[in-house]
Amino acid sequence: MSLLSALLTQDKVVTPRKIDEAIQRQVISGGDFETNLLEVNAVAEDCLAGYAAIVRDMLPARRAEVVEASLELIARAPRALLETAGAFPLRVEGGVVLLAVSDPLTDAQSRDLARAFGMPVEGRYVSPARVAWAHNHHFDTPLPSRTRRLVERLASRDPGELPARRAAVAQRAGPRPAGRRVGLATLDAALREDDDARASSMPAPPMPRRPPSTRTWRPPAAQRVRFPAADHSRGRAGAGRADRPPRRGPYPRSEGRGT
Repeated sequence: MSLLSALLTQDKVVTPRKIDEAIQRQVISGGDFETNLLEVNAVAEDCLAGYAAIVRDMLPARRAEVVEASLELIARAPRALLETAGAFPLRVEGGVVLLAVSDPLTDAQSRDLARAFGMPVEGRYVSPARVAWAHNHHFDTPLPSRTRRLVERLASRDPGELPARRAAVAQRAGPRPAGRRVGLATLDAALREDDDARASSMPAPPMPRRPPSTRTWRPPAAQRVRFPAADHSRGRAGAGRADRPPRRGPYPRSEGRGT
């Protein structure tokens, strides 16, 4: 089981049956796990973005942020670099260009994009289908038929909400310098602290009753009756012949027949 599916089932966002359905669809049709989760309608888009961002050591972006992206920033965006990196510009925040990505940017991609924009860049996770839709909508990039069908279905669904508990944990993890990501170890420590706090506030479960013993009662060794071992030597063929009387014929041995 992957870390993403473990988080989704741990927080009871997706049932194990839906996880298995998405895995079977991925084996048959291919594609990434997040796309298959959306295709089987296992989880809302923004909720999935929140959990997938935790796995990738990133922060998420909502669907509305992609739809309402800054047109001024898109107009001066380096299209070739964005298509190569699989990124899409959202807005400028605190002197940093926020980019919608489905995978973390490499150091080389971050340097090239920062040089092109003239300011640092930072990735925010969205689903691969949402990045492909943004490129098709603003850059006229061809959209695969499978992705087009998924985007059309997502348009009629509620995007959901970012996971509140994990968003609060990420916020408690501390301030983030511009262009720098939160460490996954820091988030894991904050999540464990949050889980311990929730567990301490819950009442302790009742102690389980001891099940009745299923062992059969046997008397002590001193009270057991011991029977002598049966002698089966006479019942075996050819055994104990020395104890048997000799067999005699109808006539004495000294008297022969016909005498």
